[in-house]
Amino acid sequence: MAVISQESAFPRLTDAEIKIIQSMAERRVYRDGETVFRSGDADIDFFVVESGQIEILNPTDNDRRVTTHGPGEFAGDIDLLTRRRVIVTAVARGDETVLLRVNPRR
Repeated sequence: MAVISQESAFPRLTDAEIKIIQSMAERRVYRDGETVFRSGDADIDFFVVESGQIEILNPTDNDRRVTTHGPGEFAGDIDLLTRRRVIVTAVARGDETVLLRVNPRR
């Protein structure tokens, strides 16, 4: 079985791409352990990590960690494209996690 590295599975945005997103985004600060989105939520936003981290958990597997996204990485993109309910939960990690939050209508 082929192993996919985290780098190829989860791309990192360039500074230029982040600047474009900043013009459409709301900046939101999360405390350590605060839920960003939860499995089952509908119509979530697109999130880009500016600082800190978001841990992605699989609630159907005892909240096993799927991955952790750091600065320049993003979450919510698949659900924006498929319009399905979210199947994972995202939790802020670090003293202060700053996310760029883009509403799907943007």
